Amino acid sequence: MSLLRASFYRQMLMIALVLNSRDAIAALCQRYGVSSLEVFGSATTGAFREGESDIDFIVEFEDSSPGLANRYLDLAESLECLLEHRVDLLVEPTLANPYLRHTVNASREQVCGHRRRQAAA
Repeated sequence: MSLLRASFYRQMLMIALVLNSRDAIAALCQRYGVSSLEVFGSATTGAFREGESDIDFIVEFEDSSPGLANRYLDLAESLECLLEHRVDLLVEPTLANPYLRHTVNASREQVCGHRRRQAAA
């Protein structure tokens, strides 16, 4: 399957909760200085189970100025309140493990912003 087709397929599978909340999520991204927010895992693969699954995100912040830890925690809490689900929030630079990176890259889908760099497979 081509990369474009795979991305389109994942977007179609992205849970309605995330799709329907894109504007509110974009506002949170702007509020907390997020340059890129992507969803991955069960929310994009069709394996999401209401009441069981959490929603996995990868975040990239515009800068690493003082207060980054607070922005990270506030964003995670705000996403959980908005989506009314548990949220796992990974920071892009922490994806150093090649196996984890490969798994994440296979299902990641942009929610807001743009990635500054292409992640290695």
